[in-house]
Amino acid sequence: MPAFLLFGWMAARPATARIGSMLAIYISVQLALNSSYLGDFSSFANSSIALMLGIALTGVVCGIVRLLGAS
Repeated sequence: MPAFLLFGWMAARPATARIGSMLAIYISVQLALNSSYLGDFSSFANSSIALMLGIALTGVVCGIVRLLGAS
C-alpha cells in the first residue's frame, strides 16, 4: 500500500504525473494478484506485451484526437 500511495501522489503532481501513472499501471498489472500461484511464463509475457501495446495505442489515439481538435 505505501508504494501505491506514493504513485498516486506522484500522478497527482504535474511534474511527475507521467512516471507516477506508469509506475502505478505497470506494477499493478505485473503483480497479477490471484488466489493461487500460476507459474506460467506465456501468460506473463502475453499480459506484459498487451499492456505495453495498449499504452502505446492510447498515446497514439490521444495524439490524433489532440491534433484534430473538438471541431
